[in-house]
Amino acid sequence: MSLPVSIIIPVKNCEEHLSQSILSAIAQDVAEIIVIDDASNDKTGLVLERFRDKIRIETRYESKGQAARLNEGVRLSTQPYIQFLDADDYLNKNKVSEQLKHLVDYAVPVNYCSFSVIKYNNRLPQLSYDLNTGTYGLLEALLRYEKMPTPPCFLFKREVFDIIKWDESARYKPGLIDRKLALDLVTKKIPVAHCPIVGYVHRCGWSGEQISSDSGYLNQQRVFMDDVNQAIDEILQVTERRYKHQLEQKELLTKC
Repeated sequence: MSLPVSIIIPVKNCEEHLSQSILSAIAQDVAEIIVIDDASNDKTGLVLERFRDKIRIETRYESKGQAARLNEGVRLSTQPYIQFLDADDYLNKNKVSEQLKHLVDYAVPVNYCSFSVIKYNNRLPQLSYDLNTGTYGLLEALLRYEKMPTPPCFLFKREVFDIIKWDESARYKPGLIDRKLALDLVTKKIPVAHCPIVGYVHRCGWSGEQISSDSGYLNQQRVFMDDVNQAIDEILQVTERRYKHQLEQKELLTKC
């Protein structure tokens, strides 16, 4: 029986690596694979046609970007669990099944795995990133601006997207929406766990045309860190109010 998971793949101008990405999704044996073509103008459409009997193809003629297509994929999905995949990356064997078991065993709505990176068309060695653990690991990485889980690292219960969304605003460029999602998970107090597997391979810097690429990424870091600091301040203020309330309650009990 297929796993009750929807794999969502947004794609734009990715004919070179798209087949490997789709084949890795098919190998996961899930109930549904949705590929959303964000107005590609290369041979992406021809590649997709080869897999029409195994995937759901949604072709769009106006480009709206990665975050919008990720959110659209969630709306189109029919399964209780969501896996995202970039069209230039690929999932390792049993990634989804192992992560789904971990999600159920730990009774959390979200988990994320570690991943490997191939840089600049294999001109550098493949590197593995063993990410920090759970919600506090995400928070620490946000504060230090360290390596973060990218969209394919995560496995979600679909209901999580009743609370948060991929941020489509102009404030966040494609290279930062994963950090914004992690920040939203922390601030919305959604439990998160780290699944200790290397679940997928991420291609970095192979093309400026990929849907997740953005030449202004570095310029957006300051904007994002301002948001992180604001969120941390709000968390600290809530914690301080709770602490004061506990002290007041303790004093009342002492007087009684």
